[in-house]
Formats: sequence, structure tokens, C-alpha cells
Amino acid sequence: MLGTFKNAQVLRSYTSTRENHFLRGIAYQHRIKNWQYSFFLSSNKQDANVVDSLEMVSSVSDIGLHRTESELDSKRQLKHHLMGSRLAFEKRNFKTSVYSLFQSYDKKRLVGEDTLSMQWGLGWDYSFTLKNTHFFGEYVVQQKTIAFLSAINTQLAPDLSFSALYRNYD
Repeated sequence: MLGTFKNAQVLRSYTSTRENHFLRGIAYQHRIKNWQYSFFLSSNKQDANVVDSLEMVSSVSDIGLHRTESELDSKRQLKHHLMGSRLAFEKRNFKTSVYSLFQSYDKKRLVGEDTLSMQWGLGWDYSFTLKNTHFFGEYVVQQKTIAFLSAINTQLAPDLSFSALYRNYD
């Protein structure tokens, strides 16, 4: 079968190999029958280049090295807060969940033509199987952006499978 669909754990322990790509905080997960609720909260300082006159971040560094004066100046300059939750329902061959994400920074970030000090996102995903056909997808709204993905995987014969995927990102 093609690698179109992936099923990952909701919460897992720290595995980042980069200094700025890990979360530090708390997480909670609880299951009651077919329902599962997850929540996490993280607060972390990241390396960032700050334009002093504007108190604005021009870039976030993910190198993690502090060898030069400019690398030392960017060390832990941006406070990043992240909060998310997920409510999921699962029964036999059907899964669906809704989730939300909110992140804020203590300084404004220059992202394209916008300056951001916070971002949010809402999403919904689904996955179900009928006989030998698997349907799945995800719909996400973040700030001014809407994205979705829908796909189908089916086994047509013992040695023949078919997969179709549609993705739209505005």
C-alpha cells in the first residue's frame, strides 16, 4: 500500500534534535470510552534576531550554536507560548477529531509582509474504512489561510492498489 496515510501518537515525549524545536511545559490526555481529550501548554525561549529600534524579531535562528558575538546576542531573545487541545472520537473503522492551537510571542515577528505577535488555528480531521477502501482528510483554518486535504486508498486486487489525494491551500 502507498504511504499516503500516516497514523501518529497524539502526545509523545521530547524527540527534537534542534535547540529551538522542542516544547517545554505540560500535557494531559484522557480517554472515556470512545472519546479522547488532549491538552498541552508550552512556554520556551528561542534564539532570535531582534531589531532593537523596533523591538521586532527579524528572524528565528534554529542553529543552536552560540560561537560568535551575533549568535550570543540572539540567544533566548524570543519568548514563545503555545497552547493546544484536541477532542477525538473513535469507533471501529471511524475516527474524527477537532483541534485548536494558539501561540503568542513576547515580541512582534516579521512574517512576509505581516507583523505577528500571535497566531491561531482550528482544524478537523476524519478517517474511515469501508471494506477495502480507506478515506481520510483534514481541514484547517489558520489566521487568513484555509487548507484541506482529502484522499482515498483502495486495494483493487491482491497486487494492485489505487490512491488519490486532493490538496488545496489558500
